Amino acid sequence: MAVIVFVLTGVAYLQGISGDLFYDDLSNLSALEHIDSAEQARHFVLEGTAGPLGRPLALLSFLPHAEGWPESSSIAIAVNVAIHLLNGLLLLCVGRLILRRGRFFSDPVNKQISLMAVALWLVMPLLASTSLIVVQRMASLSVFFGLIGLVLYLRFTGSERPRSELFGGFFLLLFTTLGMLAKENAIIFPVLALCIEWLIDRDHEARFWAKLRLRLLLLYLVILLAALAYAAPPTLTGIEPYRDFSLFDRLASQVVILWQYLWLAFYPSLNAYGPYHDDVRIVVEYSLVYTGLAGFLIVLVIAFLIRKRFPFLLFGLLWFFAAHLIESSVIMLELYFEHRNYLALYALTLALAAVVFHVRERYFKLALSTFWLYVLLQWSVLFLLASIWGKQLDAAENWVQNKPGSSRAVMALSAKYYEELGSPTLSLQTLDRGMNYCADCLDMKMQALLYACLVGDSTSISERFEDLVATAPYGNLTPATTDGLYSLREFVVAGSCGNLGLEKIRGLVNSLARNVRYETGDSYIHLSYHRAINLADLKHFNEAHEVLDELEKVRDIFAAIVLRAQIYVQQGNADSAIGYLQIKMDSTNIGKVDPDHWKQKLREFKDTISEDESGR
Repeated sequence: MAVIVFVLTGVAYLQGISGDLFYDDLSNLSALEHIDSAEQARHFVLEGTAGPLGRPLALLSFLPHAEGWPESSSIAIAVNVAIHLLNGLLLLCVGRLILRRGRFFSDPVNKQISLMAVALWLVMPLLASTSLIVVQRMASLSVFFGLIGLVLYLRFTGSERPRSELFGGFFLLLFTTLGMLAKENAIIFPVLALCIEWLIDRDHEARFWAKLRLRLLLLYLVILLAALAYAAPPTLTGIEPYRDFSLFDRLASQVVILWQYLWLAFYPSLNAYGPYHDDVRIVVEYSLVYTGLAGFLIVLVIAFLIRKRFPFLLFGLLWFFAAHLIESSVIMLELYFEHRNYLALYALTLALAAVVFHVRERYFKLALSTFWLYVLLQWSVLFLLASIWGKQLDAAENWVQNKPGSSRAVMALSAKYYEELGSPTLSLQTLDRGMNYCADCLDMKMQALLYACLVGDSTSISERFEDLVATAPYGNLTPATTDGLYSLREFVVAGSCGNLGLEKIRGLVNSLARNVRYETGDSYIHLSYHRAINLADLKHFNEAHEVLDELEKVRDIFAAIVLRAQIYVQQGNADSAIGYLQIKMDSTNIGKVDPDHWKQKLREFKDTISEDESGR
């Protein structure tokens, strides 16, 4: 039966391996296309920006796909599916070890419950995006390492033999650390171990090592909660400019979103799943928040009261909350992503499988058959979802139809129309329809302006540009807006964008600079760099130096350093450029993990300037 479950899961997922690349794929993996040396590979792995630790293990796993990228992305998705199946095998082991430790059922029943839980988990459509979005390997690989640690922890602990107990704790921490190098939220695995120790291990108060494990894991939880409190915004109600909502808004919204996750996990709906969720907004109807809180409280109280007869419900709920502790709490991430449920739902599937074996004997066969029919229903939705995912243009049209307010979905479809049909007009029509749902989306306005430049209608170009400038001081921020400035500059310099000139680009950049969302963080850095480029284009060199001075106070950026040196050269001061580059090469501030790579690039650029100066 296990073989059938895993084979059918693979068959369903393989329908989607020809799917497209998405926003985070492009921002995190585009450098694969240019890797042709060990030095470039090393830099790619060590200089990741997807998380605070850089996620080098996850990036390392993408290196085999560098040859032929991005055409090799289907192979990368197939590898993701393989990791998903491996995680299913590990959860099969975890389930058996959890049930064995609790001594609730006989060993044959433990095996059956474990298989049922994993079968349901494997085929849940809500989890499909974790495997079908290439870069979400970071999430599944993180879980892979964490589960190895949890399996070894459960295997070695519980014997009350000191060496075995120490090995169990060591492996849990080791593989938690490895998991964090794939994605940081692997940090929650010791908290999941705490859930097992408290609710499943019946004798933890009677044995020395069991009590010690419980207390150490509780201490770990306290330290983790303190770290989260430290990482939280300083005020509960202050609006975070980059996200446009407060911590209170986020926490209130997560109450409702967690219920949405649970609903979509156990009541599958084909049109509800996909890669785009930037249209999810904060919850402003507080009656929904109060109802959600009351619902969780009621379920938790019931689960607590029946924990001695049926601990799995409380175990499943606490596991679910623990797995959401990093990405669905105080850290100001985007509100909604399906992959956040990848590990969180497992213990609830275990609880649902265990329910079947608490049914009265005369109804047992009916309950067992119903469970497997339910798994088949989930598999059917997964198969259909993956089939849509694997047809790139059909999928893009489907997601815009289901998510008309998602600027990411609309921009992806417009880009797909231009890529496959070569039609900027059709792309423009798509964006215009999208802007009916999001009139403040700067990224769609920017992309529409670029397509208008391709069409060549001067009147349309002028109208769209003026609209973009007018919206810039208050519009919604995404990185695509500042990214679009590079293409817009190229069009203007080439004379391919109607009557737009560099002075008008300067006006747009200044309008964007008045947007509070651009006042801090990476957005400020990117926009400041654009301002400096624009000033240099206009020969306003002193002003450009002033902007770069302010930028250097925040962070040393390789591109900004090169730009300043180029400005010195344009001013006829090559010696200043060479001296400035030497100062930066002696600095320890450039680069996050791999400064030698950037210093070598600066050295090469300095040598080029020196050679050019010598040749005059």
